[in-house]
Amino acid sequence: MGQAIADFGTLVQSVRSGAVLSGDAHHVMMTANGEAADWSGGGVGQRTGAGFKSTWGGYGRFDSPHGALEPLEAVVTAIEFDVEEDGSYRWRMWAWTGAGVLDAAGAR
Repeated sequence: MGQAIADFGTLVQSVRSGAVLSGDAHHVMMTANGEAADWSGGGVGQRTGAGFKSTWGGYGRFDSPHGALEPLEAVVTAIEFDVEEDGSYRWRMWAWTGAGVLDAAGAR
Protein backbone atom coordinates (compact mmCIF):
# COMPACT_ATOMS: atom_id res chain seq x y z
CA MET A 1 0.00 0.00 0.00
CA GLY A 2 3.08 2.23 -0.08
CA GLN A 3 2.85 3.07 3.63
CA ALA A 4 5.58 2.73 6.27
CA ILE A 5 4.10 0.86 9.25
CA ALA A 6 4.77 -0.14 12.81
CA ASP A 7 3.95 -3.82 13.27
CA PHE A 8 3.33 -5.48 16.62
CA GLY A 9 1.71 -8.74 17.52
CA THR A 10 1.94 -12.28 18.78
CA LEU A 11 2.84 -15.66 17.30
CA VAL A 12 1.88 -18.84 19.14
CA GLN A 13 3.83 -21.77 17.78
CA SER A 14 3.98 -25.50 18.31
CA VAL A 15 6.17 -28.25 16.92
CA ARG A 16 4.70 -30.90 14.64
CA SER A 17 6.23 -34.24 13.79
CA GLY A 18 9.40 -33.96 11.73
CA ALA A 19 10.35 -30.75 13.63
CA VAL A 20 7.96 -28.66 11.51
CA LEU A 21 6.89 -25.48 13.29
CA SER A 22 3.23 -24.47 13.17
CA GLY A 23 2.00 -21.05 14.20
CA ASP A 24 -1.01 -18.80 14.57
CA ALA A 25 -0.48 -15.04 14.65
CA HIS A 26 -2.33 -11.80 15.32
CA HIS A 27 -0.75 -8.43 14.43
CA VAL A 28 -1.77 -4.80 14.35
CA MET A 29 -0.14 -2.65 11.68
CA MET A 30 -0.25 1.15 12.02
CA THR A 31 0.82 3.94 9.68
CA ALA A 32 2.45 7.18 10.86
CA ASN A 33 -0.98 8.83 10.33
CA GLY A 34 -2.61 6.47 12.85
CA GLU A 35 -4.39 4.33 10.26
CA ALA A 36 -4.55 0.72 11.40
CA ALA A 37 -5.15 -2.76 10.06
CA ASP A 38 -5.73 -5.84 12.21
CA TRP A 39 -4.15 -8.95 10.63
CA SER A 40 -4.55 -12.59 11.64
CA GLY A 41 -3.23 -15.75 10.06
CA GLY A 42 -0.92 -18.70 10.41
CA GLY A 43 1.75 -20.74 8.75
CA VAL A 44 4.46 -23.33 8.96
CA GLY A 45 8.19 -23.00 9.47
CA GLN A 46 11.47 -24.70 10.18
CA ARG A 47 14.23 -23.93 12.68
CA THR A 48 17.41 -22.70 11.02
CA GLY A 49 19.63 -22.08 14.05
CA ALA A 50 19.84 -21.33 17.76
CA GLY A 51 17.22 -19.42 19.75
CA PHE A 52 14.23 -18.31 17.68
CA LYS A 53 16.10 -18.55 14.34
CA SER A 54 13.65 -19.95 11.78
CA THR A 55 12.12 -19.45 8.35
CA TRP A 56 8.36 -19.42 7.69
CA GLY A 57 5.68 -19.35 5.03
CA GLY A 58 2.24 -18.10 5.96
CA TYR A 59 -1.18 -16.81 5.04
CA GLY A 60 -3.62 -14.34 6.55
CA ARG A 61 -6.28 -11.69 6.17
CA PHE A 62 -7.04 -8.20 7.43
CA ASP A 63 -10.01 -7.16 9.57
CA SER A 64 -11.24 -3.58 9.94
CA PRO A 65 -8.45 -1.71 8.09
CA HIS A 66 -8.84 2.09 8.14
CA GLY A 67 -7.96 4.97 5.83
CA ALA A 68 -5.34 4.24 3.17
CA LEU A 69 -5.21 0.61 4.38
CA GLU A 70 -8.93 -0.04 3.82
CA PRO A 71 -8.43 -1.86 0.46
CA LEU A 72 -6.62 -4.61 2.41
CA GLU A 73 -9.98 -5.88 3.63
CA ALA A 74 -10.57 -7.47 0.20
CA VAL A 75 -7.35 -9.51 0.03
CA VAL A 76 -5.79 -12.67 1.36
CA THR A 77 -2.07 -12.47 2.10
CA ALA A 78 0.83 -14.79 1.39
CA ILE A 79 3.88 -14.18 3.58
CA GLU A 80 7.51 -15.24 3.90
CA PHE A 81 9.40 -14.30 7.03
CA ASP A 82 12.69 -15.05 8.71
CA VAL A 83 13.15 -14.87 12.47
CA GLU A 84 16.57 -14.12 13.96
CA GLU A 85 18.07 -15.80 17.03
CA ASP A 86 16.94 -12.89 19.26
CA GLY A 87 13.32 -13.03 17.98
CA SER A 88 13.50 -10.04 15.62
CA TYR A 89 12.13 -10.70 12.16
CA ARG A 90 11.83 -9.46 8.57
CA TRP A 91 8.93 -10.30 6.29
CA ARG A 92 7.52 -9.88 2.81
CA MET A 93 3.79 -9.93 2.11
CA TRP A 94 1.88 -10.35 -1.14
CA ALA A 95 -1.80 -9.63 -1.63
CA TRP A 96 -3.98 -12.12 -3.48
CA THR A 97 -7.26 -10.59 -4.55
CA GLY A 98 -8.85 -13.68 -6.08
CA ALA A 99 -11.11 -13.86 -9.09
CA GLY A 100 -13.49 -10.97 -9.54
CA VAL A 101 -12.41 -8.94 -6.50
CA LEU A 102 -11.64 -5.29 -7.24
CA ASP A 103 -8.26 -3.78 -6.33
CA ALA A 104 -7.76 -0.38 -4.66
CA ALA A 105 -8.03 1.38 -8.03
CA GLY A 106 -11.31 -0.39 -8.86
CA ALA A 107 -9.74 -2.73 -11.44
CA ARG A 108 -10.14 -6.50 -11.59
